[in-house]
Amino acid sequence: MLDFQSRTKKTFDEFMTELQEKSNQQHDFTIPMNQLQKSTTEDGTPQLVIEQTGGVPTQKLGMNKHSFGQLYAQLDYNFKNAQVHQNKAPKEFDQLTNALLRDNDSQRMIRTYETPDSYEHNGMARAIVSEKFKRFDNIDLIQAISEPIKNSPAQFNVMNYDVSDTRFGIRFCSPIQTQSDVSAVGDHMSSGLAIGNSEVGKGSTSVAALAVTLACLNGMQVDEKFRSSHITSAQGEEYFNILSQEAKDADNRALKLKLQSIVEHYSTPEFLEEICEKMRAASRDVIEGEFTPIETAEKLGKILALPKKQHGMIATGLFNTMQQDGFRNRPVSRATLVNAVTNVSHSVAIDDVDSWEKMGGLVLNMSDKEFSRLST
Repeated sequence: MLDFQSRTKKTFDEFMTELQEKSNQQHDFTIPMNQLQKSTTEDGTPQLVIEQTGGVPTQKLGMNKHSFGQLYAQLDYNFKNAQVHQNKAPKEFDQLTNALLRDNDSQRMIRTYETPDSYEHNGMARAIVSEKFKRFDNIDLIQAISEPIKNSPAQFNVMNYDVSDTRFGIRFCSPIQTQSDVSAVGDHMSSGLAIGNSEVGKGSTSVAALAVTLACLNGMQVDEKFRSSHITSAQGEEYFNILSQEAKDADNRALKLKLQSIVEHYSTPEFLEEICEKMRAASRDVIEGEFTPIETAEKLGKILALPKKQHGMIATGLFNTMQQDGFRNRPVSRATLVNAVTNVSHSVAIDDVDSWEKMGGLVLNMSDKEFSRLST
């Protein structure tokens, strides 16, 4: 068994406890837009005010960048202009916003969390979403996969996890389900899982198979993700909107069963073997002729249709990879480039980790014609 060291010091059970505590601090309100008001605190923080109704006291909710953007998207107001007006004339902008809100009777779900240490508001508005929004929160996702994770023959460990205002991501890695000499001499690759979710309308619930290079903990998403949108059911969003709570719970139970099946499939040794064979073949696919890291990174960035700024990020990942044992002083191969691209995922925001891990899979499966462009 390899001595796998997770990037996080928490056990899975400790992580579950922390997630449950956060879930207990979350509350949702469904309300017409014309019953909302916007104000600004003395320090310039935008607030959403829900007046007392139905026995619920008045709620003053701070707004983060995400919920602020969603509010003005609902009002068909340009986000950049909203930011400028909020900064330059907040009180006047409050009056304009409230006039727009009075003319909007659409129903919205306001997703909030408690902020007990704040003197200026009761909580934070973390999302303003459609009333059709299907609530399948981070705690629901983790509870759905906890049993197959714990019972998997892969004996998955939590490799890392991140929570931002908009996204949740957790990576698992197996310390025992490994293959050696995969992308470079002496390296080991392990099977893993990449799980993602957004509680605030910034993406789907997703599961992807992850191939992890243990020397650097680079993760490459190697299979098409399972995705489930928060806004629709199999029957469509209008149908989902009229379902009873019991029917909605049944819909979520069906989603949990799908997630469990996907996790079990991605946990098999056979799945890892298939990926490792691809990586071994990639290690034999080398760049011919004169090689310079920066020029190669630029060519690869163009093939992947990335903006020029990200070409430099690939170059940094390539330099890092070329210093690793097994890659140092060896020809640069397709496998080297896979590791170079996935290396970038360590230095980007949580919302961008998925895309860099997916790019590793794109490089692995790049056509021979595209790969040949790197040698010219």
